[in-house]
Amino acid sequence: MSLRRFCFFVAMATCFLFPSSLAVTSAASVSNDDKIFLQEALNSAAWLGALGDLARRQAASDGVRRFGENLASRCGSQRAQIERLAQEHALSVEVQISNAGQSTLNYFSLRQGADFDRNFVSLLMDESRRLADEYQRQAHSGSARTISVFAETEAQFFEKLAMEAGRLMSELPKPVLK
Repeated sequence: MSLRRFCFFVAMATCFLFPSSLAVTSAASVSNDDKIFLQEALNSAAWLGALGDLARRQAASDGVRRFGENLASRCGSQRAQIERLAQEHALSVEVQISNAGQSTLNYFSLRQGADFDRNFVSLLMDESRRLADEYQRQAHSGSARTISVFAETEAQFFEKLAMEAGRLMSELPKPVLK
C-alpha cells in the first residue's frame, strides 16, 4: 500500500515540477496536417467573420443582414476555439488573410444593397460547401482527438450554413436582364 502511495506522489510531483514535459508530449502528438488545418481554419474564420461584418453593414435584405451577423458571431467563437486548441497543443497560430481573401473583402466593401446580397450569398454557398468537405476530411484523418472533434462539429455547422445560404438565395429577388 505504501509503495502505491509513493508512486502516486512521485507521479504527481513530476507533473507539477515538470509541466513543460507535458506540453512537449502534446505538441508531439499533433501531426503537421493538424497544424496546417488549425492555421487555415483560423484564417478562414477571420476572413468569414470580416465578410459577415460587411453583410451586417451593407446588405439590403434583413435576412442577409442577420445571416451576416450570425456568421460573424460564430466565426468569433471559432477563432477562440482554434486559439484554445492551438494553445492546448503548444502550437502557434496567427491570423493571416491571404491576398485573394483580402481582394474579396475589398470587392465586397464596394458593393451595396441587392448587388451585395446576391454575390455574398453565392460566395457563402460555395465556400461553406468547400469548408464542410475540408473539415470533414480533418475530422476523419486528424491525429489529435480534440482537433478532430472540433472539425466534426464545425463541418456540421458549415453544411447547415450552405443550406441556409441556398434558402436565402432562393428568396432574393432575381436580377433583371435588359
